[in-house]
Amino acid sequence: MLRMVNPVPGPQRPSFFQNRFTLAVAAGIALLLLVGAARQFDAQPMHTYTNTPGGFRLRYPGNFILHENEVSVAGSDAFHPVENIVELDAPGHPRPYILIEYMYNMQGQQLDDFIDNSSECDEITQQPGENVLVAGMHGRVYRDISCNSNGETRIYLLNGDIGYNILLHGKPVDERLLALILTNFAPLSAQH
Repeated sequence: MLRMVNPVPGPQRPSFFQNRFTLAVAAGIALLLLVGAARQFDAQPMHTYTNTPGGFRLRYPGNFILHENEVSVAGSDAFHPVENIVELDAPGHPRPYILIEYMYNMQGQQLDDFIDNSSECDEITQQPGENVLVAGMHGRVYRDISCNSNGETRIYLLNGDIGYNILLHGKPVDERLLALILTNFAPLSAQH
């Protein structure tokens, strides 16, 4: 015969998620950590870089190192020349965080054609990406793709006769770097 046993009388301890105070403290700590991570860039003085041939301006943290028309060789401190490219390196990392390549859109391609014709990554052409509007320029973001050994996120933008292929190295995407590009990258003017 099965007997029901009454639990031991006395106060019961609520589970973690039932204790509102504990849940509020945990949420507060998580929020503080996120705000602290986002403010890491805010703590740095910002510099403004203007690239006249590429038709863009970018504000970036002052502790980043900017390289024009050269890119780092993976896993080394060596650089090799590449035209129409800007590399922004975060401090303490051997690989660039951000690469900005600009190219001329001579045929006046629409965004889909520009992406298809300028991307060497098959993974990009096999997914829709996320539509974005950056300082009036239409674009598309492809997050966390595996186009290189460390993964990357790519942003494609069009501004008339100039198009941009922006790479953020690493996977998963550093959302602070993505926000940095989406809020601080701007055209000098409409290129026609």
